[in-house]
Amino acid sequence: EITFELNYVHEVTALEIKGYTGNSSLWGSSNGENANITVSTDKTKWDNVGTIPSGFGNEVKKLVFKQPFQFKFIKFKHSSYLGISYLRLSKN
Repeated sequence: EITFELNYVHEVTALEIKGYTGNSSLWGSSNGENANITVSTDKTKWDNVGTIPSGFGNEVKKLVFKQPFQFKFIKFKHSSYLGISYLRLSKN
């Protein structure tokens, strides 16, 4: 599980994400595919916004939300290994 805390509540409509691709002999770039993504304004109530797309280990993938979400915390949860090397939140 990886949780990021933003400096204040932001409204976000999309995110770009890429997996960790460091030492390929010890780490698979696909680790974390399909991880659950949830967001919260207070770390108490979490809303599910999607999953990490397949192929994010080899290239930056964009996930566009069906609706804008407001949050201060974003959590990525997977039952196995998970690595993120790049994350960009945007409001289009």
